[in-house]
Amino acid sequence: MAKGRATVEARLQAGIAVTPLGLGRSPVHALLYDNSVNAFGHAQSFRCPHYLAEEGGLCGIWRHRNGICATWFCKTVRGAVGVDFWQALKRVLVTIEDSLARWCVIELEVGDEALSRIFASGGRISLSGPIDVETLDGLANPEMQRAVWGKWWGREREFYRKCARLVGPLTWAEVCAICGPELQAYAKLAREAYRKLTSDELPARLKVGAFITIETRPDFCRITPDGHKRLDLSQRLMGVLRHFDGRSTAEALSNIIEEEKLEVSEDLIRRLVDFRVLVACNDK
Repeated sequence: MAKGRATVEARLQAGIAVTPLGLGRSPVHALLYDNSVNAFGHAQSFRCPHYLAEEGGLCGIWRHRNGICATWFCKTVRGAVGVDFWQALKRVLVTIEDSLARWCVIELEVGDEALSRIFASGGRISLSGPIDVETLDGLANPEMQRAVWGKWWGREREFYRKCARLVGPLTWAEVCAICGPELQAYAKLAREAYRKLTSDELPARLKVGAFITIETRPDFCRITPDGHKRLDLSQRLMGVLRHFDGRSTAEALSNIIEEEKLEVSEDLIRRLVDFRVLVACNDK
């Protein structure tokens, strides 16, 4: 972890977007990120500051990465169902991170002026505004830093260590009490998303979902159910989707056997549901 720790120390030393709420994005980085197309993860000049190129592209803070990084995957098990779960879990983790950061700020008494700056915009320190010469050159604004750090100005590392000691021993019940009903709601939704992820149950009735056909060939059809992932389905399978028109799933499968002389397994149907080629029909 030494090299990863060095990347964190470098950010602390630079002082850019170093606040009592944690290490944030610089105004320049935020501007580029919000106005670029697929740049992050591709452009070398736009790498994560904790990316260890000399280690073969490893993450320098892997054991301590935040909720967004911890729940991001190129591909997920069970398609959209997996994506739904990881998105739900991300909301849980980000809510915990944000809420506990604000709680620590209050517990460690940064001072009224700093507190007002931190909570003036909903508990998020705003670093937006005109990007001046110092910001472009990667220089911290000492006046702003002094204002947001209050009583802890110049003792940033000690502040973060005390935050860790405050948060480390907390139980889940204590975290829920501190973070409030928002976390409780997200946690409930995450549990339901996990139930669906680990369930083999098929919806009682199904209908064809929305997807775009991007290529048709004699033996298969290439579709994209969500605008990103591409699936290749055989033309014969595409032809039987019409049977899923809101009738019961059992009846649809029976009709496929009778009319198409084809037996479609429940595992295949479940996969089509996972990728939302077929979706639950809740119409009465």
